Amino acid sequence: LPSTFVDFWEMIWQERSNIIVVITNMVEDGRRKCDQYWPSSSNTPQTHGSYQVGLVNEVSNTHFVHRILSLRIAKCVPPTERRVHQLHFKGWPDHGVPDTVFPLLTFMHYAAEIHSTGPIVVHCSAGVGRSGSYILVDSMRRHLISFRKLNIMGHLVHMRRQREKLVQTVVSRWLLCSFASKHKREH
Repeated sequence: LPSTFVDFWEMIWQERSNIIVVITNMVEDGRRKCDQYWPSSSNTPQTHGSYQVGLVNEVSNTHFVHRILSLRIAKCVPPTERRVHQLHFKGWPDHGVPDTVFPLLTFMHYAAEIHSTGPIVVHCSAGVGRSGSYILVDSMRRHLISFRKLNIMGHLVHMRRQREKLVQTVVSRWLLCSFASKHKREH
């Protein structure tokens, strides 16, 4: 919602987040799922309240778009600017899962490699299905790297205490099991 853009960018600034993960397309099945809170070209920065957002670079591949955005407080002297990486995963349909788990895991590893400050901000259209599954799978991925064992239901219950409807469909649960199975074979 455009009415939340100022608050969104204020949160990014305040929390010093340098990664935004987007897991929705602007329009899916003819319905608007996300409003564009970033500029579409480097020549047209957007101003949202005190924040100015510019597009520095955009690189697209088969599975995702990597946008590098400049975020600065418009009237700050001297100007203070931060780089924010928006990673836009394209292959996850609403109420579904990616065709295979491999591109999503590659995407997660990529996000982890460039993450440097603040929490990673993740959003889809509703905030519980795709984004919840992403957060849970990424949390499990990081846990497996550190501890080499995993309690999937324990992770899910713990995260549902923080976000009630997280991972609500059988399809999302299938994704979690696919991830766990793939990760177990690799380690």
